Amino acid sequence: MDAENFLWALRALVRSGAVFLALVVPLLIVGIISGINLGTLLLAILGVFVYLVFWTMLSFYVSGWRKSGSVILLSLVAIWMLTAVILPAGLRVAIDKTVHVPSGTDIVMLQREVVNGAWDIPREVTMNNFFKQHPEWKDYEPIDQSFEWQWYYAFQQIGDERTEDLSRHYRDGRLERDKLATSLSFLAPPSLFERYLQSLAKTDLKSSIEYEERVRAYHASLRAFYYPKFFKNAPFEKSELKNLPTYLSR
Repeated sequence: MDAENFLWALRALVRSGAVFLALVVPLLIVGIISGINLGTLLLAILGVFVYLVFWTMLSFYVSGWRKSGSVILLSLVAIWMLTAVILPAGLRVAIDKTVHVPSGTDIVMLQREVVNGAWDIPREVTMNNFFKQHPEWKDYEPIDQSFEWQWYYAFQQIGDERTEDLSRHYRDGRLERDKLATSLSFLAPPSLFERYLQSLAKTDLKSSIEYEERVRAYHASLRAFYYPKFFKNAPFEKSELKNLPTYLSR
């Protein structure tokens, strides 16, 4: 390497190092204050380093062209626009068209239609539909009143169960889209880096689905705790609250 190329490489190294420090120092400070796991913090710093090396090497290569400064600048901007904006947007549209996912609005509307419609049909119809799915509660003693909690919770659960197929397709479709997006993100380094950071922060789709499953499990445990009280008219003592299920975040 001649003196000119050495000075050029040294200049690129100094500038890249300054950018790296400008990114990593605030990350370290905020990470330590927030109590982020050291391993996770180091992986985030490693990701920043690799990402910066990629752009440094690309910029170093393009700047070696025997072109004017304006051409080199426009070329780098065009590469960034292509990989950070155009490709991710285009891939997302293509993936959305390839993998069909039911609308979340449709799921909510169906659930609410079933729930709201239960107020306008005979109570016996609702309870019979409920007992078909949950025969363990069919021997409950109905209350001769205009309103009873057994009936209320029965049609709420019927509404949830009526949307199970749509909800499952919605979950599976999102996972399939995410799998495709992960595979194609290698074409767009900014998107790949973003997904890497999301996985570290547990804000990616997989973590979101796992959270939803934990919420469903918690909801099921609450039903198992309260339903015997509702459908068997069992007495409820305040002391039993110590056995109330708790939500497990992990």
